[in-house]
Amino acid sequence: MSTTTVAVLQDEMAGSQPAEGPVGGYDERRVQVSPRAYSFAAWVRQALMPAGMARQLPAYIAIGFISTIAYLLLFAILSMIVSSVTANATAMVLTTIASTAANRRFTFEMTSRAGAVRTHVESMLVLCIALAITTVSLDLLPSATSPLTELATVILSNGLAGIVRFVLLRTWVFNPRRAS
Repeated sequence: MSTTTVAVLQDEMAGSQPAEGPVGGYDERRVQVSPRAYSFAAWVRQALMPAGMARQLPAYIAIGFISTIAYLLLFAILSMIVSSVTANATAMVLTTIASTAANRRFTFEMTSRAGAVRTHVESMLVLCIALAITTVSLDLLPSATSPLTELATVILSNGLAGIVRFVLLRTWVFNPRRAS
């Protein structure tokens, strides 16, 4: 421990504080943070918010919000014509195609056509997981469930599916370390 760090700790234990300095009374020129502490802080920041996620997450949420509104409208209309499971699957496939294109362009900034087919195919595989989450949640509902309850169920299950989808899109489909 450096002498300045020891001096600050001694001041703190004695109950005294330097006369000037930022909030808390410590003179930041006297406080030293070890490189190990900086490394740990960087590791925590990286674990909680990996590089690029601070920019990607708002775009993903905006696209997801618009896609969810479109999905809910499609689901509500289609569920009047076909079963809720069929309406769910149809609405999810249609909105996934559009949201994949939007996420490819705006969230993950992939503007070239290279790899577009691969990302859409992989996104459809991710859709299968999301579809399983929402379908199971609908299947768990009693048969005489109101349309409002079905809608609330798909909203909640879509939220969970959206989190799973973002993780898979970021780590697998649009991972920049992958070869195209």
